[in-house]
Amino acid sequence: MMLGNTIVPVHSVSLEVINNAGQSADSALLQLDRDGAIGISEYAPGSEVVAGGRVWTSDGISKRSKFTGDDGFIDRAKYRVCEVCRSPQITQPHAEPEETCHQCGAKFLKISKPRDYIRPHGFLTSAVDGQGRDPGASRIRPKVADEALLLTEAPWHKYRTTDLPGILTFHAPGSNRRDDELGRIITVNRGKHGGGFAWCRKCEHAIPSAGWGPGLAWQNHKAILPEHINPRTGQPCRFDPTQPVHPVDLAHVFETDVRGILFSRIPQAPDGSQIPFEAGLDRTIQEALRLGAAELLETDARDLKGLVQRLNGHLVVVLYDSVSGGAGYVTRLTQEQGFMARDLLMAARKVLACPNPDCETSCTHCLNDYSNQQFWPEFERRPALAWIESILIDGGVRIDPKWNVRVKQ
Repeated sequence: MMLGNTIVPVHSVSLEVINNAGQSADSALLQLDRDGAIGISEYAPGSEVVAGGRVWTSDGISKRSKFTGDDGFIDRAKYRVCEVCRSPQITQPHAEPEETCHQCGAKFLKISKPRDYIRPHGFLTSAVDGQGRDPGASRIRPKVADEALLLTEAPWHKYRTTDLPGILTFHAPGSNRRDDELGRIITVNRGKHGGGFAWCRKCEHAIPSAGWGPGLAWQNHKAILPEHINPRTGQPCRFDPTQPVHPVDLAHVFETDVRGILFSRIPQAPDGSQIPFEAGLDRTIQEALRLGAAELLETDARDLKGLVQRLNGHLVVVLYDSVSGGAGYVTRLTQEQGFMARDLLMAARKVLACPNPDCETSCTHCLNDYSNQQFWPEFERRPALAWIESILIDGGVRIDPKWNVRVKQ
């Protein structure tokens, strides 16, 4: 939290609390600061934040620079995500989106329409709500940002062999490389209704917008804003209610160290039986590797994050350092003695081989961590454990398989 005119880090976003008299550039009543990947959700319009013993509601997207107080440049672009490999394609304003994915070569499906996004400096409350309110028994929980995506293109030919058969790896550093070689992550908030945020062209007021189309996957470019108050002045906004508003998603982009782990063989158990594909398997492997890597590197699990992709139908788990620029954590994985692929998978196996006799899918003794609560319903530790143990056994690692052991009587 920061008060007054305190300068905030470049890769953060802020929430300005506007008092009843409105606010000038140098009279911030309260300014909160969060890492951009978290802030685009926790401070997004409609979210409630507890600070200074009060509850504040975000009412708009700030156009002002948090450093100068003047209206600042806000980066805008379009993006869409490949349904085959989960790689995002960025298209600059006024440019035509390409028809095929740069990473896997697949043609974009009709459902994958380009979406507009901005990279906001910050958000603001309304002058009408200048005193906040007393904290109640509950508050509106912010929508967790949609999963992070790897902007760095990592096609199959960029992956290298490791000390384990069937495991390939890719690395991109967070600094000191050419721009196209940097590890780059984008996190996007599509809003709680899936249609992004309708942002007033006249003032800074914004509200979540309803999506439309299959799975509410498209932005509605005919969205109409209702009458509203200018959040900075507390006066009615003089906007034209007949003009449609083009919704935008909120995005945070940053460079960091990235490590891709590609599973080049089909999932099977140590007894040779095939493991059926389920959506939860990918996410379970991701989190087992992330938590195992944190244990292996002797760091906090919050220092590492993960995401999943698919290449030629094969699972790719991407681990990356949570700090901008990278901290060197994932750089060590699969490359240094004690951190090789077999060490990483053994650490993941330890996470999945839960000591809790009552654990079937996951629990707080194994996979369930504060930072991955949104994935708890997806976890299936036993199939994931079977696959990990099969890879280790095929690689010549001597283990006592635990994938089919059920301790509970």
